[in-house]
Amino acid sequence: MLGSLRVTFTALMLLASFVLLLAVARKYRQCKESPIPLVLNLSFIGFVLGLLLTTASVWDWVSPGSLLTAPCLWMLYISMGVLNAFKAATLCLAVDQFSAVASPLRHRDRMARWLPGMVAATWAAPLSSGLAAAALHQALQPETVQQFNRRVFGVQHEAAECRWERAAHLFIVAEEVWLLALSLASGSLFVFTAVVGLRRQRRINRAAGPSDAELNQVAVRHFKSFKRIIKVLALVTLLDVVGAALRIVSRWHQLPEAFHYMSVVRIPGLVIECWTYGLSHSGLRAAVVDFFGRMRSAVEPLPTTECVRAVGTHTVPCRGESEPPEPELEPAARSEHT
Repeated sequence: MLGSLRVTFTALMLLASFVLLLAVARKYRQCKESPIPLVLNLSFIGFVLGLLLTTASVWDWVSPGSLLTAPCLWMLYISMGVLNAFKAATLCLAVDQFSAVASPLRHRDRMARWLPGMVAATWAAPLSSGLAAAALHQALQPETVQQFNRRVFGVQHEAAECRWERAAHLFIVAEEVWLLALSLASGSLFVFTAVVGLRRQRRINRAAGPSDAELNQVAVRHFKSFKRIIKVLALVTLLDVVGAALRIVSRWHQLPEAFHYMSVVRIPGLVIECWTYGLSHSGLRAAVVDFFGRMRSAVEPLPTTECVRAVGTHTVPCRGESEPPEPELEPAARSEHT
């Protein structure tokens, strides 16, 4: 019961987070520059993943134990393919960050050429592998993770829900190895980008000729943007590497229960990773602020002048002045005053 609640909450959190980012980017058309298209691709992949997980979780709640045949298998393998697509998309964003720091003047033209291929690659290979794995599972009926755990570790518990334990054991191992490779590639590229940026910054600080003014200005701006997000991205990448490594080790060595909660941390890391990339761009950052500002103004009532306050023996509308206005005198009092 607790596990189902956790999965449902995680799936809904994923869905809501990525829907919000897509809504902001769709509403504000100025978000067209790199890396915004790659962030939108990442957000849409996360939205599809959240939708699949939410569908499976809701089905388990409505009709427990009824989604254990073909629909469950297809949903499981497609979800894993989409997760692969997410990590491949983050690797594309790491390439974008490296290009911006290493070749700041050629970055925009280069990414304009590479963008269609990057988006196509993030979707084509992972989804085709997920669909192929689902078809092979139905045809060959390989040993599942639950069957492997029962045979090797003596675990007799069988989940009634549509969970990853019902997928093929060999596919889960291959999936985690692939995720580990993608995370290591992204982390290595982050480190290399930081080294290249620091070397360029030292050269700029030592000497810069007039002909290098434009290059230095763009390079400094891109490296500052990279430094704002590298700590968060490095932490998320480290969690991915550790989580994938533990999942691989757990296939042959039974780990304490505490290690299994690493997967709970990895899923919110997807949201943090995507929003970190998005908010590193000033255009999307301004769009988010404007979006929430418009939502707040639409919800909050406008100030009115219906309230009154006392001034002597009179009441006047609230106008916001620091000093109350003088009350208008009656005709008789005005004649005496004059």
